[in-house]
Amino acid sequence: MKDIKLIIFDLDGCMVHTQPDIALAVQSTARDIAHKEISLELAGSYIGGGTKKAMERMLGETQLDLLPEAVKYFKNSYIENSCVLSKPYPGLEEVLEFFKGKVLLAVATAKLRAATENIFKKLGIIDYFDCIVCDEDMTKMKPDPECVNIILSKMNIKPQNAVMIGDMKTDVLASRAAGVGAIAVSYGYGKAEDLKEAAPDYILSDLRELEKVIEL
Repeated sequence: MKDIKLIIFDLDGCMVHTQPDIALAVQSTARDIAHKEISLELAGSYIGGGTKKAMERMLGETQLDLLPEAVKYFKNSYIENSCVLSKPYPGLEEVLEFFKGKVLLAVATAKLRAATENIFKKLGIIDYFDCIVCDEDMTKMKPDPECVNIILSKMNIKPQNAVMIGDMKTDVLASRAAGVGAIAVSYGYGKAEDLKEAAPDYILSDLRELEKVIEL
């Protein structure tokens, strides 16, 4: 890929393996608000698309009246424990160091800003990013391209000069809708068949492959 001036990263499942901490927060919310015990595996399956959707899945149709309380509880629980078990994927800091100063680096995530910044600070990578768009900045979640468009506008970059990297079909669809390049990673939370169906420009098995895919 040539003439790239901006790289936009998804967070969960792309840069950082965050699922364990999110699942713990979902599990504790289920126990303390919905008064039901769920496994960490089931809690993890509810993740994706932002806090509200995760809580709706956890509560089910019969307990949706608890949604406001569940969302509030989850946010507080997760923000306090957002980087206990979470780990960066291999090569993350190496890749950020490689591209920093050569292109702009941004993040588009449905995660809460407080949790996002806490993770980045604890991992020592927050200073790599020129722009971070989080849950609070968006009115629509991926696959809507709003988050990508916000970054393009803030960075004053044309779509043809940008690319987004993510692990989900929704990341690819958001990239396409915004007119930016689309790169998927196969090691995250997305299903292989979904990623292939979305037809990104590249599918990487290791984030470090990005250094070869993007020509500087």
